[in-house]
Amino acid sequence: MRKAGVGALIGLLVFLGCAPKEKTGEQKTGAAGGGAMQKAGDEKVNPVDGAVMVWVPGTGEACANGKFRMGSTPEEIDGLWAANGWDAEWKQYTKDEQPAHEVELDGFWLYKHEVTVGQYAKFMGATGHEAPGSWDEQKGQADLPVVFVSWEDAEAYCTWAGGLLPTEAQWEYAARGPEGRLYPWGNEWDRTRCNSAEYHAGKALNTEAAHAAWFDGLTTTAPALLAQRRAVGSFPSGVSWCGALDMAGNVWEWCRDWYEEGFYATPDATQKNPECSNKDSNMRVLRGGCWYDWASFCRSTYRCWIVHVLRGGSHFGFRAAQTR
Repeated sequence: MRKAGVGALIGLLVFLGCAPKEKTGEQKTGAAGGGAMQKAGDEKVNPVDGAVMVWVPGTGEACANGKFRMGSTPEEIDGLWAANGWDAEWKQYTKDEQPAHEVELDGFWLYKHEVTVGQYAKFMGATGHEAPGSWDEQKGQADLPVVFVSWEDAEAYCTWAGGLLPTEAQWEYAARGPEGRLYPWGNEWDRTRCNSAEYHAGKALNTEAAHAAWFDGLTTTAPALLAQRRAVGSFPSGVSWCGALDMAGNVWEWCRDWYEEGFYATPDATQKNPECSNKDSNMRVLRGGCWYDWASFCRSTYRCWIVHVLRGGSHFGFRAAQTR
């Protein structure tokens, strides 16, 4: 399912990158629409669901060498664990962030926020799509991210809205940017900038025991767990370089890719606009961490995966992308 806290989750059902160009990347939007010059963070509204989208310039425009550095190195991981005092047991769960590799991407539009309950209700009304889990508890929470959705649910929504789920590479680039940030806002962890377990606890949770003690204090009914989410955009200081919000914490976000543990070491990982299409896997990738997670899981390079048909729980949501 994922690589730490497995029992609790089941129970709930870098500093380097490509150097930025001196001028922020701009791109003519022929395929993206409008024909005008676009720069990072420019916005437009999707007329289907009313979602605000932000422009993410291609790496050829924003990065000095035309590519961004995706993933982590062992040296970076060792340095992070030493600097933060994180539980050594967690380090093993970073292996699939390696090897770090350079990726070339075209520009794309990305939803500024995670898809909300209100937007999902509109989708259900227009298509007759089945309601997600705990809908009675969710349906009055219009500005909160929709949860209890499977990968198939998320993909169906994106198709209706005229988009796609972002690939892992698109998601990480939108979170990290040309500078290769550890977190969307920069290289230093700050629990006030995203909705995480440490935000709720009001302190660092650097060990499995500390996290378990915090979680044991929660009421684990569906309404109580749903209450741990926050309305989209509640942490403006956590904004990424391209204007996307909540890229760390709140809810895990489905990506388009199938999960393959060793994908980063394959030639396909360094193709332009890469996407893992290993259909022998029954897992899809999620990114960003959630309200349940601590700092190491909210890093922009961290990879999570789960069976794609599972409607995970109160911590799985998504946002959409458009390439036109």
